[in-house]
Amino acid sequence: FFFSSRRRHTRCSGVSWARRCVQETGGINAEYMGIFIQFEGQNSLSYARVEYRIGYCNLERSKYDEALKHLEACKSIRTTLLGDQHPLLGEVYSAIGWVYQRQSKVNECSEAFSQCLKLYENSYGQKSLITSVAYYNLGILKKNSRDFALSEMYLKSCYNTKQEKLGENHSELSGCCVALGNLFNESGDYNQAIQYYQKGIQISVANKQETDEAYNLYNLGNIQYKSSDYKQALQTFERTYAIRQKILGENDNLTLHTLKCLNECKSRLGKIDEAVEGLNTFIKGQIQIFGKEQPGTGHAFYWRSLLYFNICLLYTSD
Repeated sequence: FFFSSRRRHTRCSGVSWARRCVQETGGINAEYMGIFIQFEGQNSLSYARVEYRIGYCNLERSKYDEALKHLEACKSIRTTLLGDQHPLLGEVYSAIGWVYQRQSKVNECSEAFSQCLKLYENSYGQKSLITSVAYYNLGILKKNSRDFALSEMYLKSCYNTKQEKLGENHSELSGCCVALGNLFNESGDYNQAIQYYQKGIQISVANKQETDEAYNLYNLGNIQYKSSDYKQALQTFERTYAIRQKILGENDNLTLHTLKCLNECKSRLGKIDEAVEGLNTFIKGQIQIFGKEQPGTGHAFYWRSLLYFNICLLYTSD
């Protein structure tokens, strides 16, 4: 009885410690890994899970070759034990796709994401939440490849599924709104982009997600600025700035870039003194973050000099 209890205790301790090491460090203590292999075996589903976690941790640490090695090992074990159509392979293909995406290997990434989608559709159907994740991944990939028609199809499938399953103001829809807004912004369909950014703002406010609210506001302000609606853009950027100043602080890079944008609007509206003062604050913040000789600070000086140039044009006749 003692030996049996001790054996179970050793196994549980080894397995739990191995999993904890994977989660916290991306690696496994060799002693406990030996215990894990002894009781679980190298061809068990539990061991495949550890391989997946190691691969995912290496992905997050940008160690892509190591990530692929462990993810392929996980895929091999699961395929052997479960067959090549089991949905557990879907998350492995998805992670492999992320590795290829980080490496800018578009064809390999598309193949992995497509395989994930196929497995999820066959197992869960087209209208399941887990399938919507595969739609989202492919939608982002196609947008980055400038295949806007396919991107729209996948992203709208993701959006419609989440809206149907979770409700129209669920926080999970926020990311879809951002992706669709960015898609239509890049393709030049500003009306639809504004529609999705405004929907994203509505969802963020309903769920008190100020970071997402500020991101959608910033994107909306950029479209209004590009459309020469400077008055509306100024109001949008001022709202964005207030949120980012509160949650990130005055000297955060995102806050400062929002400050730059709203002062560009002021310069377009003829509020020159306010614009110069705001851009000087932007430059001081950039110097504090990057130092005086860094590219980010040079960018700040560029915007101020451009403003001065435009002022000169106001007072220069033909």
